Amino acid sequence: MTSETEVSLTLLARQREEADDLLLAGICEMEALLKDLNLGLVLTVKVPFEGTLSYKKEANRWRFMFDNSEFSHAESNVPLINCARHIRVLAIREFPTLLAAARAALLTTRAAQAQALEALTTSKAFVKTLLSEK
Repeated sequence: MTSETEVSLTLLARQREEADDLLLAGICEMEALLKDLNLGLVLTVKVPFEGTLSYKKEANRWRFMFDNSEFSHAESNVPLINCARHIRVLAIREFPTLLAAARAALLTTRAAQAQALEALTTSKAFVKTLLSEK
């Protein structure tokens, strides 16, 4: 192998490692940001041909988990940060889809809460009417 090839391979390997470090830090940062939102929602999205990415509570901690049991007999449902590099890269590409699902779930929850508050208000008014007729 030529010296030039060795240098370019070394440089490429170093760049890959630096990018991998950034991706790992990004996963941890996203977990912290979602934790701060206090969603309380399990979010799930398919990672094509690899498995399922979820944001859920695992061992008293909300985090990204990856389940490949559909495609492999190996260990499944592991923290995303512990997955192979190619899985992390594919899973991170699904973050926008996961966040869209979170937004949709929050909007649905908000609508359900508004309906519940309306039902509560109506029910309280009805009971107060019954009490005033005594």
